[in-house]
Amino acid sequence: MKLNNTTARNGNWTGLILLGVFITLIYSNTFRAAWHFDDYPNIVQNPTLHIDSLSPSALSSTFFTNAYMDLKMKGRLYRPVANLTLALNWYFGGENVIGYHIVNLVVHVLNTFLLFLTIKALLTTSLLREKYRYQAHVIALLTATLWAANPIQTQAITYVVQRMASLAAFFYLTGLFCYVQGRRAQSRAQQRVWFVGCLVSYFCAVGSKENTILMPLALGLIEIVFYQDIDRLKANKRFIVTALVSGLIIFILGVVLFIILKGDPIDYFQRRYADRPFTLGQRLLTEPRVLVLYLSQLFYPGPDRLSIVHDIAISTSLVNPWTTLPAIGMVAGLIGIGIKQVKSRPFLAFGILFYFLNHLVESTVFPLEIAYEHRNYLPSLFVFLAPAAGLIALIERYGNRSKIMALALSVGITLLIVMLGIGTYTRNMVWQTQKSLWQDVALKQPGLARPLQKMAEIYNHAGQNERALKLYTQALALRDPKPKQSRILSYNNIGNIYFTRGSFQNAIESFERVLEIDPDYERARFNLALVLVAANQLEQALTQAEILLSREDDHPKFLNLKGHILIKLNRPEEALSLFRKAFRLAPENRNTLLNLGVGFMVLGDHPKSDWFLRLAAQLYPNDTLILLRLIENALLADKQTDADRYLARLFNQKRVPVIVASLKQLPDETRILPINHGMLKQAVQAYIEKDVFIKGQ
Repeated sequence: MKLNNTTARNGNWTGLILLGVFITLIYSNTFRAAWHFDDYPNIVQNPTLHIDSLSPSALSSTFFTNAYMDLKMKGRLYRPVANLTLALNWYFGGENVIGYHIVNLVVHVLNTFLLFLTIKALLTTSLLREKYRYQAHVIALLTATLWAANPIQTQAITYVVQRMASLAAFFYLTGLFCYVQGRRAQSRAQQRVWFVGCLVSYFCAVGSKENTILMPLALGLIEIVFYQDIDRLKANKRFIVTALVSGLIIFILGVVLFIILKGDPIDYFQRRYADRPFTLGQRLLTEPRVLVLYLSQLFYPGPDRLSIVHDIAISTSLVNPWTTLPAIGMVAGLIGIGIKQVKSRPFLAFGILFYFLNHLVESTVFPLEIAYEHRNYLPSLFVFLAPAAGLIALIERYGNRSKIMALALSVGITLLIVMLGIGTYTRNMVWQTQKSLWQDVALKQPGLARPLQKMAEIYNHAGQNERALKLYTQALALRDPKPKQSRILSYNNIGNIYFTRGSFQNAIESFERVLEIDPDYERARFNLALVLVAANQLEQALTQAEILLSREDDHPKFLNLKGHILIKLNRPEEALSLFRKAFRLAPENRNTLLNLGVGFMVLGDHPKSDWFLRLAAQLYPNDTLILLRLIENALLADKQTDADRYLARLFNQKRVPVIVASLKQLPDETRILPINHGMLKQAVQAYIEKDVFIKGQ
């Protein structure tokens, strides 16, 4: 049975369209999947991407985004191409996730088409044309389908921020396709156009994610596997010298690019490894086990085996854990097979070598997290080329002997694709909400603290603080790659929950536990000072504020904290000097302006109080507390007209139930300076009665 490539060519677009529809179907439940994890610092809470115009300056500002506010990275390029697309998504759709998911899906479909076209072109090179003339189309289509439908790819597509990975793969594939087209071009002019396209694609790929920097080596691999006679190459000294020089140039370019993007390499590695629970040597020992895990997931991608977090023990020696040495042997053996089979089994060789080549950045020396599934998106592009070619060869072989066997194989392949699609659809259901995602992790990684902490955070935001408290407490007994940070996180959040519930002594004990673990953890010390204020232990609170300022005496938040305590200690003049300093440092800070207004109010300087509070109201026009403070100051100054004006503004902005609810909360609000609740309540009630009377007339 011959698979006629002419017939296949006629159905070229039909096959691709059907494949596109299939991919859309298996990702059709992702369009409203929630924001997750790194989506928040990179997109939702990243003001540099929240552009409000399409001007060149606005667009170019997105090239220098600094999601994690790393001062070492400030002003440096950071994945400008990927960030530009995310910024455009924000411009057109804001925080609505649908647009982001649509773009991510389109990129995945385009990658699938590009993979098909690239493989088909590679199978028609001079070395392979005769052998695969009739099968090129179906091999390419099956390879692309097996790759695109694999459930492991969901993390690169449904997880919005991983557009960086899928977009990088898009430009990487575009570069490979341009190179192959340039190699088969009929004229020098066409060849130049294709090679320029390859170069532009390379820079766009690196501008999407840095792991694509090795694309020139992939082009060299394509040249060796698909264009050169291996026997001649072994004797070609010129080729060997050219390869060595090219490799050296690529290495130098990589170092230069690294310095441009990350700064001093030594400083970068020292800083990043200092924050990791493993050393460089331990990471190198652990990653072969991770690569074996990735390969097992690619060939057995059951949804129950996929997770956003994996509980992987760090390898501390070749025999601890015992799987370390076998994993190293397996990786080395696969690479050896890839090198040895270049001539006799080029598809197998290329799939293996391309896979490990493109894991060199993220799975070797760089101080990244140990394992993430989206890292396989690019390396796995050609993993299924050899299996697909083998399956098509089997169908051909049995087609000449037994049509039933050929039909059984065809049905089996179809069922495999359907099962992969179902697996992808099922896996995407996990990504629907933060709760469903972290419940999934908690079930699969029961020994880890992190999923319980994430679940606790979700319950706490939903007002279920009793469940959150229980989960944070349970997390204290579980493992974490960063045990110290994990315990700090749990205790600090336990303290916050107790604080919110008014259990001040329990909150104090929790924050003190954090400071026992890390005396320099400023957030816990700040929280401890606040709860001490709420518990009316003002001298102890003042001690904590002074410790914070002794370490950072120009921090507006700490200055406001100490001033707040001094106001409560009836030392308003000292407090005002701190508030003024905070104002000079951050003149638009809401709390500073409120504190200055209250400070002058306490001293009886009502005009100055009014000035600062009006400035606050200009900057934060919908802030109820600021308007209540303006009303309070006007009443204390005996300026009823001003008070009525501010009352009218308040009632124009807020509905009566909202205002009444805000007033009811004031006596229980421990985090604000004392307020004349009774006087404000009376003024608001009088305004409501007056308004009702006027409307009744």
